[in-house]
Amino acid sequence: MEKLEKIELEDNETGEKVSFYVLEETVIGEKTYLLAADKEDLEEALCTVFLRKGESQEDFIFEALPYDAPETAAVLSVFEEIMEDVSFE
Repeated sequence: MEKLEKIELEDNETGEKVSFYVLEETVIGEKTYLLAADKEDLEEALCTVFLRKGESQEDFIFEALPYDAPETAAVLSVFEEIMEDVSFE
């Protein structure tokens, strides 16, 4: 398996840095979404969908989408198509 890119994001509530492993990125209707896992071992990982917010390349944030939001389910189905060999529970 290819080595995953590791990114650090800041938790808005605690200010702590949290590490994620980038699985895929896609653009849907001019919105950029990032699929990331909390562990490099994907069998045990918890995946999160992030929405990129901000107008410029330098000034943006990634906001985690709620797991039970309809937008999250729709984006996960797109990631399943892109990645082909995965499914999300």
